[in-house]
Amino acid sequence: MFLTSLLFQMSTFYYTHYCFVRPYLNTLIIVSHYHINFLYSYHNAVGVTPNPMP
Repeated sequence: MFLTSLLFQMSTFYYTHYCFVRPYLNTLIIVSHYHINFLYSYHNAVGVTPNPMP
């Protein structure tokens, strides 16, 4: 009984994780990646060397 409830909790956790958390994190990573690339290209075009991110 305990094992089935644990399995159910894990399955629901993984379901919510893969349906909601993972796409949000992926879009966040993609957006931040493109934003950083855009900032670096903009600074290089202007001629200002940006400070390295901490």
